[in-house]
Amino acid sequence: MRRQKAEGTEELRRLGTEVRFGFALVPGPLSKFSVDFTAGREKFETGWRMSTPSIIPWKRFWVPLGAEISCGMLGDGFLDDPGDEWNRNHTVARSLGALVVKQCLVVSGEPGLGKSIALEQAFPNINHSAGGDATTFWIRFRDIPDAAIFSKRVFDSARWQTWMSGDGAITLVLDGLDEGLVKIRDFLSFLTAELQSAPIERLRLIMACRTADWPVAAGNKLLSLWNSDVAESFWELCPLRRKDVELAAGFRGVPSEPFLQQVYDKHVVTLAARPTTLFFLLRQFGKTGQLEGTHRDIYSRGILDLCAEPSSERAEALKRGGDGPTRFTAEHLRDGASLLAAMLIFTGRSAISTATAEQASESDFRLDSIASSASSQDRRAATSAITTALFSSRGEHRVGFSHQSFAECLAARRVRNLQLIQLRELFCRMDAGQEHVIPQLAETAAWLAGDNDEFLRHVLRIDPEVLLRSDITRVQAERKSEIVAAIRENRGTRAFRRFWVTPLLIHAAAR
Repeated sequence: MRRQKAEGTEELRRLGTEVRFGFALVPGPLSKFSVDFTAGREKFETGWRMSTPSIIPWKRFWVPLGAEISCGMLGDGFLDDPGDEWNRNHTVARSLGALVVKQCLVVSGEPGLGKSIALEQAFPNINHSAGGDATTFWIRFRDIPDAAIFSKRVFDSARWQTWMSGDGAITLVLDGLDEGLVKIRDFLSFLTAELQSAPIERLRLIMACRTADWPVAAGNKLLSLWNSDVAESFWELCPLRRKDVELAAGFRGVPSEPFLQQVYDKHVVTLAARPTTLFFLLRQFGKTGQLEGTHRDIYSRGILDLCAEPSSERAEALKRGGDGPTRFTAEHLRDGASLLAAMLIFTGRSAISTATAEQASESDFRLDSIASSASSQDRRAATSAITTALFSSRGEHRVGFSHQSFAECLAARRVRNLQLIQLRELFCRMDAGQEHVIPQLAETAAWLAGDNDEFLRHVLRIDPEVLLRSDITRVQAERKSEIVAAIRENRGTRAFRRFWVTPLLIHAAAR
């Protein structure tokens, strides 16, 4: 039997069961299933439904890879404003507007920091969802299932061919490159080979990628086409400033001073300094006037909040399709979303198809694939879950999680009661005789490590630095000393050198 790795291979080994149609379910908490296709569903007409009503006009800042930044006296606060000449950030931080003039640029950062939105704000006149304009390709990898589709939309397009034969300039923006690295094996090598015959002096390439997922060797070869390197082209997104949080509070109608006082009192500044969790905090404070619990508690409550906020447009579309959503509690909807999250995360997919068998892309997870052998309640809960604010449109007949962190958190929740041997089958692989966590599952592994002590102990033995690559605040505070000790012991090994470990990642371990 063969198992799909999250790096983009075609099959996932089932734990003791058969692989069908290139994807599978894990027995036990994930429920068994068979492929029993049902009627298609209507097109979803829905927009972005994050937990904030609009894009907030923040001015975000970026620093070169490895640069030290100032975030309060203890290094665990909001970003000290680079606009103030007296602080360290003034000399190293830049706005994206000052960086996009580079011919080759990589913008990176931790999950949930807002890379994609910041990138869109730097190009306000571009129709991002439509793929750009006459002089700009805007590629979102969440909408690209494989190399063939990428080539069709870029290299085989009339725009590209016109540019190749002309003398004008063009911009290629690749958003969510880390997703592309999962879906298309050796994508950067493929891209480098294609660009070698192109007039790159007339091409501007901008890529957005999670810091830890950047392939160092292949990336260097790509950058060398422009005689560039990581020091010049690779920039990391900084956390939010205090004034950014005040602005967001104003947009949400939340009084900023009492909110910030609660943020400081509850020691959740690091959560308020990243957009995804800031919106959770604002939402919860707006309801109760206070913040309660740990990072995990707050995040879990935020997801429940989103489960209680259905998309009326999507619900109506499902009703017209003859399989309308049933009224469930937020907890039931969260469990349904957890099932879908596990399907996406562990099969390397990013979208759910609601189309018929003839219309659906093979690269998407088919919603009606769980129709036969999942329990009736699981099936209805999963169908209803996609009407909530956890999900957003990916185009015709396609939906996905509004943010990847939602899928990672919920997938970990779905498998948290599996035996360690099953978890190792899902999360780990052998490489040159060494077991390690599949890199693209690092965030999900961090969520799971916070819930499952046995899995955490195993990760600390085989691959502790994977927790540095993730948001380490998802692991209980009392475990952080064990993580740091394990990383120090592992320092200098082959496994340790696989990934970037930068000051911004180390900063996450200290908080």
